[in-house]
Amino acid sequence: MPDSYTHDTTITVTLDSELLNEVQSILDEIGIGMETAIVMYLEEIARNKRNPFEVAADACL
Repeated sequence: MPDSYTHDTTITVTLDSELLNEVQSILDEIGIGMETAIVMYLEEIARNKRNPFEVAADACL
């Protein structure tokens, strides 16, 4: 992902702090910043026109 991409929009997300810390720790280990990870996720949705993860009714329980 180029460092020169423009920042057009700000997205605010409210997360459980435990989840945020866990994800941040994992991303730090693999050398990816939170913003880059989120942009990668959104680009994958745009590229494939679908959520890259299987979503099931019991996934949020």
